[in-house]
Order: sequence, then C-alpha cells, then structure tokens
Amino acid sequence: MHSAEVRFRAMGTDVHLVLVGDADLQAALDAARREIDRLERLWSRFIADSDVGRINRHAGRPVMVSRETVELISAALDAHHETDGAFDATLGSPLEALGYDQSFARMTPTAGSIETATIEHANSSTSANPAAIAVHHTASIVEIPPGMVLDLGGIGKGATADLMCMQLLAGELGSGISGALVSLGGDLRADGTPPDDLAWRVRLTLPGSGETRHLRLARGAVCTSSTAVRRWLGPSGDRRHHLIDPRTQRPSESGLISASIIGASAMTCDVAATVTVNRGRAKASAWLSSIKATGVLVDDQGTVIELDGSDRFLESRIDHQGRAA
Repeated sequence: MHSAEVRFRAMGTDVHLVLVGDADLQAALDAARREIDRLERLWSRFIADSDVGRINRHAGRPVMVSRETVELISAALDAHHETDGAFDATLGSPLEALGYDQSFARMTPTAGSIETATIEHANSSTSANPAAIAVHHTASIVEIPPGMVLDLGGIGKGATADLMCMQLLAGELGSGISGALVSLGGDLRADGTPPDDLAWRVRLTLPGSGETRHLRLARGAVCTSSTAVRRWLGPSGDRRHHLIDPRTQRPSESGLISASIIGASAMTCDVAATVTVNRGRAKASAWLSSIKATGVLVDDQGTVIELDGSDRFLESRIDHQGRAA
C-alpha cells in the first residue's frame, strides 16, 4: 500500500489531497485536481460565467445550470430551513455592500479596491427570503428574485471535500484508491484506509488563539469558520469580516472568533461552523449535540473552548510556541 499527496491553490484557498492505494495515485491526484477546478468554475460568485455568476447576473429570470449546482443550492436551502435561518446562502448582497465584491486575494488596501467597492455598493444591500428561490430539479433550472445575490462560500468547500472523497473511493477518478483525505482551507474530509491503517492525523490550527490541536479521525470531517482570517478595513477604518449574521446583515459579533466542528460530513460541518460563529457558544452547544457534532471554539478573548465529546478526537494540545500543553 502506497500514499501520495499534492498541494495547490483552488477555490481561493490552499488545497491538500492525500491518497492511499495500490494504483496510479498521481493520475488520481491529477483527476481530483481537475474536478475541483471544474466545481470552482460552477460555484464561484467571482467567475462571471459560472453557474452561480449567471444566476446572480440574471436574477429574476430562470437559468439552466449543472446538476451539481442544483444539488448544492438545494442543500443550502435545506440548511437554511434546518438552522431556522442561521445559515443563509443569499447574503452576497450584504457582502458586496461591505466591500467583498471580488475574490479576497484581489482585495488589497494598496490597490484601493476595498474602499472603492464599499462606497460603490453602499446602498445596494437587498434582503430576500431564500424560500423565494425556485429550483426545478428535473430541468436543472434555478431562478432567484431580483436583488438577491447567491454566495455558496459557506457550504461549497465542504461539499467539494465530501464529493471528492466519494468519487475517489468509488473509483470514479482512478481505480485502486482505498483512502482519501481532502482539505480545502479550513474544510477537511477523510475516509477509507489512512496511511498508517490506524487513523488520519490532522493538525488543526485554531484562529484567534495562537494554539494548535492534533486530531485523530478514523473517518469523518472537521471544518473551521473564523472571523480572524478574511478581514478588511472599511473606508472609515472599521474592521470587517466575511461571516455575516443573517439577522443583522452585518459581520457577526457573537463573542466567538472561530469554530472548528467535527462530524461525519464536511458539508454539514461547514454549515455548522458558520452557524456556531453566528449564534455564539451558548446557543450553539446544544444544537451541535443534536446533530451529533462537536468541536473546539475560540472566543473573542482568545480562550479555547473544547466542547463535550471533542476529547475523543484530540490527540494533543499544542500552544503557540509549539509546546505540548
């Protein structure tokens, strides 16, 4: 049994793939990389001719899209319903109004793009009920109301990690794959046989705390959402981030800087991480238990909070100087 890995940039983040098997692992890694690039070209709101880009550009009109896009939008609508609105994939307009109207890598203060974007879209924020989205599964058609802007960033990377693991282990991207780990930024899914036949070892950085944890997963997912990573300054010098509270349509101020959620599915953990940061610790803990998930949180004082059940996955605790705690 052999293993191989590759690192590259896609979906605006760092991607890490690890495969275990007795086949042509490099060919499978190449195929997985092409598939991730293809999904980005379907789901990114920053690509004008992507499915999401066309849906947003033609708001108020039906748009034919891929089967994968129909399924992801349907999953996002289900998540909105199941979380009582705490997850909302229709917050692209408030994000644009705050200045996040292009890929984060291009938002550099020296280019003046942040202030320009913020001023240009200052009055363009439009609220719309996700229930108003029309999804026609058989015809693969989606229609959103005028003024709505879809943003699938809170669910797309988790869904991609799940899909890649499924396709790799099912032999759709190459035969002979017995184990796969797919990490897209803070969203990771691992399944099948790990390199040492015992567990997948995952290094988990906790944004806002300066600390790290090491996890052991037989299989499953861990996804992190944080207000400490994608941050920028508004024209008046106010600090902004990309996690929008659906209730206020402003950057979340729940008292949490980050949530790293551990569970079975990366898509579910991706959604849960966003919801947890939006809701705050007190409201999120019981809900996470109800969906059989746990995790590690960091509050706005930098304090690390290990939720009930997380000790089953924690191998060690490492402080910001690399010392075991």
